[in-house]
Amino acid sequence: MPPVLEKFGPPSPAQVEVTVEEKPSAPRLWFLNQVKTELIQVQADRFIHNWRKLEGIELYPRFEPIRDKFRDEVFILEQFLKDEGMGAPIVNQCEVTYVNHIEPSGVWERHGQFDKVYARWSPGVADQLLPEPEDGSLRLRFVIPGDVGKPAGRLHVISQPAWKKSDNTPILVLSLTARGEPLGEGVEGAFRFFELGRKWIVKGFAELTTAEMHKVWGRIDG
Repeated sequence: MPPVLEKFGPPSPAQVEVTVEEKPSAPRLWFLNQVKTELIQVQADRFIHNWRKLEGIELYPRFEPIRDKFRDEVFILEQFLKDEGMGAPIVNQCEVTYVNHIEPSGVWERHGQFDKVYARWSPGVADQLLPEPEDGSLRLRFVIPGDVGKPAGRLHVISQPAWKKSDNTPILVLSLTARGEPLGEGVEGAFRFFELGRKWIVKGFAELTTAEMHKVWGRIDG
């Protein structure tokens, strides 16, 4: 996986980079749990804990248990690096991602009905030339402000049309990723950013989706 860093300010001019290595890069390793719904990914510059739905019947976990597992795993990694004389890891970027599969649920039927799902999308006018779109993708970025006037990171929002494998029902895959620098030194600073990122994801999801969808999910606004 290539490195991804949130940068702010004017964009840099495009550059061509050529890298020559004497040996292949270290691989990215996966460590799976027994039922293969959770995995740890490790590469030279990344340490990731994922939860994933495989059969569609797995119980969606809460943030806190996954966070606590990841904290324990980071401790094991730190201890391993210490025992091997490699030193403590330096955290330069943190990331929290939620992936949501939004089903029609009686509110919408077609991929082009963005206004039924997303609150910031206006429906078309009846007499206009362009009809309802067949489908489409949405990509939004929001700056997450820090405490000292400096951005703490960004919230990335991506919506893609998709189909359920089981019955070809249309769904919208809505991904929200909060990414930025640690909020302080070391691992504790990283986990403080995880809390901030999770807050922006949860509140951002609520603000980006419609009241009709909230009723389907049993969400109480406010």
